[in-house]
Amino acid sequence: MAAHSPKVEATAKAAVGSAAYQLVEASQKRCLWSPAAASGGIPLGPHLGHVAHAPIHHCPVPVAVHRHKPGPHGPA
Repeated sequence: MAAHSPKVEATAKAAVGSAAYQLVEASQKRCLWSPAAASGGIPLGPHLGHVAHAPIHHCPVPVAVHRHKPGPHGPA
């Protein structure tokens, strides 16, 4: 992500436990949370997986969902 948008700071962290819980905890120190919605070829709006969907209801910062375009080898 940072390679496409040099002004955006992106960090990576390995953690143990529930992925949804870890995302909510990490959002405590951020100003925006932006999950990618996989299109999956279905044209009926963005589709979030359960890990990305759960923090939306508990995240203390603004959320901006963006559509993820599958790469040449399909969804990541």
